[in-house]
Amino acid sequence: MSRVYWRVLAAAWIAIAVGFTVSLALAQTQQQIDACAGKGNVSQDLRIGACTAVIQSGRWSGSRLVWAFLGRGDAYYNKYYEDTSLNKDAINRAIQDYDQAVRLDPKSSEAFNSRCHAYNAKGQYDRAIQDCDQAIKLDPKNGGAYYGRGEAKYGKDEERWNIEFDFLKARELGLPWASSSVDVKEIPAAQLQLEQEKELKAQDVFRECDACPEMVVIPPGSFTMGSPASEPQRYKNEDPSHTVTFAQFFAVGKFAVTFREWDICVADGGCGAYRPEDKPVTYLPEEKGWGRGRQPVINVSWHDAKAYVSWLSQKTGKTYRLLSESEREYAARAGTDTPFWWGSSISDQQANYVSSWSYNNGPKGERRGRPVPVDWFEPNPWGLYQVHGNIYDWVEDCWNDNYSGAPTDGSAWTSGECKTRVARGGSYAVSPEAVRSAYRNGASTDTRGHDIGFRVARMLAR
Repeated sequence: MSRVYWRVLAAAWIAIAVGFTVSLALAQTQQQIDACAGKGNVSQDLRIGACTAVIQSGRWSGSRLVWAFLGRGDAYYNKYYEDTSLNKDAINRAIQDYDQAVRLDPKSSEAFNSRCHAYNAKGQYDRAIQDCDQAIKLDPKNGGAYYGRGEAKYGKDEERWNIEFDFLKARELGLPWASSSVDVKEIPAAQLQLEQEKELKAQDVFRECDACPEMVVIPPGSFTMGSPASEPQRYKNEDPSHTVTFAQFFAVGKFAVTFREWDICVADGGCGAYRPEDKPVTYLPEEKGWGRGRQPVINVSWHDAKAYVSWLSQKTGKTYRLLSESEREYAARAGTDTPFWWGSSISDQQANYVSSWSYNNGPKGERRGRPVPVDWFEPNPWGLYQVHGNIYDWVEDCWNDNYSGAPTDGSAWTSGECKTRVARGGSYAVSPEAVRSAYRNGASTDTRGHDIGFRVARMLAR
């Protein structure tokens, strides 16, 4: 064969090799881009690494490089909130990346908005307001910037109307969860005096110590417990429907008890010195947890929950307890009689559940596969957060297969199968019919589940 033939053949093989190398490089780059964007179930550390590789590749410039710095900044920001005590430096690294994004594109509203939220996390509220002001100036429809500015004003203790303007604007721009504790009257963290307690009105909020849960005042009244025969995908244990009457005011935790609140109990010598994992027990030791802080405490049994309310009662001098089953449904419904407090269907923008399934012709969504922080989503009309989904709440009641013979005065049902206690509200791990207001479940009192926590209650003097 001629030399020309071999040269042609060699050139062909070189072209194939080059093409394969280029294709492989492109595939690797696309994987890095996807990871930097947070696509798929990637950890924050993996996302940081992917964004760093994109930034250092030298292939990116202009708006694409800004995007990579924002992606890495967001990953550091999220890492900080996974555990603020362990990841203190992450928020500074996030600000450094947002600084780079602002420098590369001074007209990027999202860059200023991101840095605003990072400054809020550090408590640098004046700088946060400056950045959110600039983000709004560049894009008047940036709802996240209005929300960030409202949070900064709240941190500075500005006038309520000024704070609420920003939250209302954020909600108008498509952020239904953009609300704050300024939405209702708050009492500073201090033990309530008897006269203060008697003056509390429905939906007032109080907190009796810095480590105590925020409590919302629930009004007396009556409701129909259980579900009507016409409700889709109901269960027989929700029968018979019956009227329950609450003769006096009581208070319920605004949120499920958080890891922060639980960890303070342990540090104070309470809660049996038990420190639950922030991930399923089936996870390997090296697998990352879901975070503590504002995440709802999980992997706590009914007995663990009782230990917490015992510690809280001792700390405050007031009798805290678990809710009764009827209190839990009454508070969740907040005066409504539909399957969910907002209506008859559900979406992943309203609650955390297995949203790959639909309910009553509602939309399907993206399954989160883990709990979210307790102040996610919009509160119900009485100011309680996540009464549907995220995690179950243990209640006081023993398990009974239906409501025949159930109390009608709002008290707990303390007879029946008492080695099994009722859990209410559904969780991130169940289908939509299991997060309805009427849905009932139960578990052994020793169960420490990755989707069960609790919230607290107490009676109020009148």
